[in-house]
Amino acid sequence: MDEKRDKPSNDEESKKRAAEAKKRAEARRLAEEKRRYFEYYDDVKHDRNKEW
Repeated sequence: MDEKRDKPSNDEESKKRAAEAKKRAEARRLAEEKRRYFEYYDDVKHDRNKEW
């Protein structure tokens, strides 16, 4: 098993996987940020239209 870790192709694959994981994490972070933004402004819009 140690021989497989020492191969350069395995190292390249791990770099690709790490880059893809980083890309997915960034997309997830942006989606969460966007969701929070719209959730907040939906609440503000809703409150503004209330009759107090």
